[in-house]
Amino acid sequence: MRRFRDRLDGSYRVVRIRRLKRIMFLLFGVFIIVVGAVMMIVGGASLSPFFLPLDIFVPVTLYLLIVLSILNFFFRDLEVR
Repeated sequence: MRRFRDRLDGSYRVVRIRRLKRIMFLLFGVFIIVVGAVMMIVGGASLSPFFLPLDIFVPVTLYLLIVLSILNFFFRDLEVR
């Protein structure tokens, strides 16, 4: 039913742009998690005395979220065209 509604909303180009957008957001989310985990391991995160190095994790995550928001504007522009 969803595919039929997507076809009614727009052309196949819009459907492909939306699909690419979903895939890109999913991959970028996985990338943020992996890079965050690597940065925390490099920063010395440990469980025995619980230590979470936020000074390393937060800036990297914020930079990646800024890039993700720029990609969102790009995809929105493509959908409008």
